[in-house]
Amino acid sequence: MDHLPNYRALLTDTWWVSGREMLTGTRCFVVAEEAQMLDMLAQAWPKKYVQLMERKIGEFKDPDGSYLHLAAKEGHLPIFRLVRLFSDSNQVQIRAARANDLMTPLHVAAQHGHRLVCETIMDQKAPVDTEDCEERLPLHLALQHGHFQLARILLDRLEQVQTSYGAHESGQRKKNLVEALANRMLTKEGLQEDDFKAEVYKIFLEMRYFRKEEQNEINRQMAALLSVYWVISEQYELFTREQPEKDKLRPESWQHMLEWVNEVGLTSKRVAAVLVYCAIVAIGKISAFQKEFAAEATEPIGALASIVQRHPVLVPSFQRLDEEEQNLIVYCLKAQAHFNFGQFLQAESLPMSLAKCKDSVTTRENSRPADVWEDRDEPHWDMKLIGSHQSYACLETFLLQRSSPSCKTANMFTYVDLLNSLSGFAFALEREFLCNDQSPQRVRRERVIEDN
Repeated sequence: MDHLPNYRALLTDTWWVSGREMLTGTRCFVVAEEAQMLDMLAQAWPKKYVQLMERKIGEFKDPDGSYLHLAAKEGHLPIFRLVRLFSDSNQVQIRAARANDLMTPLHVAAQHGHRLVCETIMDQKAPVDTEDCEERLPLHLALQHGHFQLARILLDRLEQVQTSYGAHESGQRKKNLVEALANRMLTKEGLQEDDFKAEVYKIFLEMRYFRKEEQNEINRQMAALLSVYWVISEQYELFTREQPEKDKLRPESWQHMLEWVNEVGLTSKRVAAVLVYCAIVAIGKISAFQKEFAAEATEPIGALASIVQRHPVLVPSFQRLDEEEQNLIVYCLKAQAHFNFGQFLQAESLPMSLAKCKDSVTTRENSRPADVWEDRDEPHWDMKLIGSHQSYACLETFLLQRSSPSCKTANMFTYVDLLNSLSGFAFALEREFLCNDQSPQRVRRERVIEDN
C-alpha cells in the first residue's frame, strides 16, 4: 500500500475517484469516473478498503477538517457506507464539527448538494439539527446553495427527529442579535450604515437563498431594510442622498413620516419584527423554494405565509422571534395577499382590494395577536376606507407627477418599500388606517403623498 497516493489524492484524483455524486439540472445521480478502483475495492473487499483508508487517514492532516469533511466535499460515498467498520476514533468523526466554522460533514455535503452522501450520513445517525458558527443547519446550507430538493429531504428528516423528542430549541441566541440591532437603531447609538449592512448580512440567512441572477431581489430587500434604518435612526440626508434636488422628499414630509412611526410606538421587539418582515418578504418569489415547500400556493406572499406557519425552521430569522411578533408577521402577510400597499402607491390596485383587506382584518377579530390593540378604542368601520375617490385622485396626481424616468431613483423604491413594510404593520397596530376616512393619521399620510 505504500506505493499508493495519499488520502487526498485518492479522493480527488479522477483516476482513483469512483461513485462521485454529480448534479445535473434537477436530477441527482452517481457517475463512474475513468477508473473505479476505490468503488470496486469497497464493494468487493470492504475490509481491505477500510484497512487501506484507515492507513491513509492516519497520515492525513488538513486544517479544513477531518477526513470525512473532505469526503463530504468530494461526494465520496463508499467511505460513509462503510464508516461503521472503521475504528471507534474514526467513526466518531461523522459527528465532528471542524474548528474554524463548526460545520459537520453533513453541513459540507449539503453545501455541495451531495444528496446520496447526505442520506448515508443521516442513516449513520449523525445529527441533522447541529448548527455551525453562523447558526445554520445543514438544510440552510442546501437552501443557500440552491439545492432545494436536498433541503426538502433534510427538512423531512429534521421534522422526524423533532417529532421524536419535541420542538427544536436551538437558535434562540440570534434572536437577541436582531433585537440588539433594533435597539441600536432606536437609541441612536452611532450605528453607521456600513455596520448596519454588515449586521444584516450576518443575521438574515434567508437573503442568501437568492441566486446571482436574482440580485435585483436582494437589492430590493436591502433597500427596504435600509429605509427602515434611515427612518428609525432619523437619517434624512442618507434617505434622500440619491434623490434629485428638485424631486427630493421635503423636510416637512419627512417629519410627518417620523410622526407616523412614533405614533405606531415601535419597541425593539417590534422593530426587529419589521426588519425580519423586510428581509423575508420576497423569498416566496424563489420558484424552486415555493415548489418544494408550498406547491399549492398561487402567489409568493401566500407561499411565504404558508411556509413560515408550517416549516418555520426554513426561515430562521422568523423562527427566532417571539410568538407575538411571529403572529403579527403572518397576519400582515395575509393582509398583503389581499392588499399590497406598494401596488396601491403605484396605481396597480383597485378600491375593491381595500374592501377585501377590510374583510380579512375584521374576520380575524377572534384570532388577532394578543395585546396588539390593547387599550385602544375600537374604531367605527365604514365603507369609505382610504380608497375614497378623493384619496385615489390624490394618488393619481402623485403618480403622474412621478412618472418621469429621472424620478425613479433607488430611494424612490426604498420609500415605497418602507411604506409597504411599515403600512403592513399599521394594519395590525392602527386600525384607523383602514377604517376612518377622516382620521388624523389618514390626513397626514395623504399630506405626505401630496408633498411627494
